[in-house]
Amino acid sequence: MDQHLISYYIGILIIFLINAYILFQPDQKMMTVKQYATLNLAGAFFIAYYFLHKENKISF
Repeated sequence: MDQHLISYYIGILIIFLINAYILFQPDQKMMTVKQYATLNLAGAFFIAYYFLHKENKISF
């Protein structure tokens, strides 16, 4: 498996789990919503990293 593909799966998992948590626990405090948004951004960065690497825009 491509090493960078793991970041894609981690990003998808983060976003899926956080969205499922918010759906099943709708009465959240504002701090929890801020943490939710931060984790969603982290998941999006993992996914973006995978696609940027796949298109050879970045390399490590």
